Amino acid sequence: MAETKVTKNEIDLKTRQTGWDYVTFPGGTNLATKTVTFPTAFPVAPKVLITPTGYKTGGVPTAVSDFTGEYGGTGAVPLAVVTDISTTSFVVSIHSVSGNFGASYNGLVWTAEA
Repeated sequence: MAETKVTKNEIDLKTRQTGWDYVTFPGGTNLATKTVTFPTAFPVAPKVLITPTGYKTGGVPTAVSDFTGEYGGTGAVPLAVVTDISTTSFVVSIHSVSGNFGASYNGLVWTAEA
């Protein structure tokens, strides 16, 4: 599963958590979603930033470096959106703005801070 890191900034008393995960596409579709759970609950809903990192076909990814497929060209181009942010999780939706994704794992890195 995804690696995560929790840090606390003593200067501004904010907690930051970072990690990576993936959204699974079965193939032939342009939208998939996944709920990502924070390793530690926040006291209030955090701000969340995500970045798509590429994709992997074949076996389930075990490290962020597994996402070696690059987007672009004539294939699917991702748009990643975060919704439903709570103190314990968020939902990420990855949508192709040009065509359908093939069967793949689409990676993302995330940072949350509150």
